[in-house]
Amino acid sequence: MDREAVGSVEMKDAAETEGARRATGVSADASRAPDPEVVTKPKRRRFNAEYRLRILRQADACKAPGELGALLRREGLYSSLLSTWRRQREQGALVALRARKRGPKPKAVDPRVKELEKQNARLQRKLKQAEMIIEVQKKCTRSWDPPENPGRRRGRLMSAIADVGSEVPTAPLCQSLGVSRAALYRWRQPKLAMQPKSPRARHPRSLGPHERQAILDTLNSKRFCDASPAEVHATLLEEETYLASPRTMYRVLSEASQVRERRDQRLCALRNPRI
Repeated sequence: MDREAVGSVEMKDAAETEGARRATGVSADASRAPDPEVVTKPKRRRFNAEYRLRILRQADACKAPGELGALLRREGLYSSLLSTWRRQREQGALVALRARKRGPKPKAVDPRVKELEKQNARLQRKLKQAEMIIEVQKKCTRSWDPPENPGRRRGRLMSAIADVGSEVPTAPLCQSLGVSRAALYRWRQPKLAMQPKSPRARHPRSLGPHERQAILDTLNSKRFCDASPAEVHATLLEEETYLASPRTMYRVLSEASQVRERRDQRLCALRNPRI
């Protein structure tokens, strides 16, 4: 019985060798070079995407009987692997494997965890801004006497806001310190040099120096020294004399610093002791 079993195994090996030689034209013993090394721990074979696609192309090119089996025996593969690789190729998985990075796959993160992390970061940012605003308020507090000038206080607060920088938004910082944002923006802008205004052109119908002096002499005369410009204007009109309008008289007196009181204040005090 043992001799018959050994003989059947030898005949089977010979048939496989003959089939491989007919399919490939190369001796099976020549194509397979067995490795005599025996490793302690066997290594599992791994097939990358390029190798799988190459084997599939070669398997698709096998048309004659026995070529596909010879290819599988030469590469040491199973027909189930070809079926699995063909299915992956149809689904596009092999093409995706080319750009896939090796290593452990990233764990799926719960969307609620991401939302909580964003909320935590937002609250941390607001807390930092609130602490900085409180620190600025402490530095800007001034309780000593004498009371501070409003303009100087506004400049001091704006300087404190500028020292903070862009770490804290401008709106809550100005609101906490009681500073207008518009005033802050104007203060940040560079001050332009004031250009001297060009002298106003003289109107052709304006009074000349001699005419102004004539109006002053008339108003300061003994006849009209106690009369108002309106009374002087009415009296001169009755005499058919037009010197100037009451508004022009007031303007000329204002330029000469005589608008407030043109009478002698000492005589007024003697006449009315209550003054």
